[in-house]
Amino acid sequence: MAISDLELFGRKTFFIAATEDLIPQDYLAGFIEQGFETYLIGANDAETLKHKVSAIIKMFPDSILFFNISKDIIDWKQYLGTLQASAENDFLLGVLFEFKDELSAEHIRSDFGKICTNAHFLALKNDNADNFLAIQTVLSALKARGRRNSVRAECDENSNVDFLHKGAHYHATLLDINETNFSCHVEDIEPNFPMFEQIHGITLFVDGLTLKVSATLIMKRLTKQQKKCIFMFIKDDGTPDLDDENAEKLSKKICEIVLNKNMARINAAIF
Repeated sequence: MAISDLELFGRKTFFIAATEDLIPQDYLAGFIEQGFETYLIGANDAETLKHKVSAIIKMFPDSILFFNISKDIIDWKQYLGTLQASAENDFLLGVLFEFKDELSAEHIRSDFGKICTNAHFLALKNDNADNFLAIQTVLSALKARGRRNSVRAECDENSNVDFLHKGAHYHATLLDINETNFSCHVEDIEPNFPMFEQIHGITLFVDGLTLKVSATLIMKRLTKQQKKCIFMFIKDDGTPDLDDENAEKLSKKICEIVLNKNMARINAAIF
């Protein structure tokens, strides 16, 4: 049975009207390192909230949306009930709230559970270090990561791959990259290029970041939608993965690309 993109790559998660005391901005980089793609979407009034949510659902129909009902900007019961009933897309609805005590938390779950029958609940404490793990646990339960272990970043038009192999010079367009592999146009690599052969001294230009790496060609994906060669990172001794220094640099760059690019798309749709 074929694996769907949703099952393979997971879902984007948006925390709507979330505040820094519940979900600090620097959590997002940590989630990306864990394979979760998450975003904070600010909203200070009902109309802004509705406009942003509508744009997100239209742009990312399979996403997860957690609404911070502790922020008093709208009649949350009415809005979420209407949203769940009217939405045609397959997004997952979540209710995020500030945890004060178990009794009030249970009341919220019961109260909103009657209206949002398929809702998922996330209770967080103000300025609590355990919030990161609590969110990670919920996202894992929702299979937000899919089957991937790391988030893939789509590269800009100036990103490329450059290396020598057996006297031949290769210069290819870099299409996308994650912490374990990268891909380039199949047209840039000769048809008989050997699979699983170690290639050292590869220069990667990734959205302004330059890396010297080693890799091996592991797959050629030839479909109507995709025609690309996929290389897996290896260390100098041939074992999988990047060295620690390059891994840290690339992780920061992937986070920057993913968050900036998608937030730019969202902002363009909203404004």
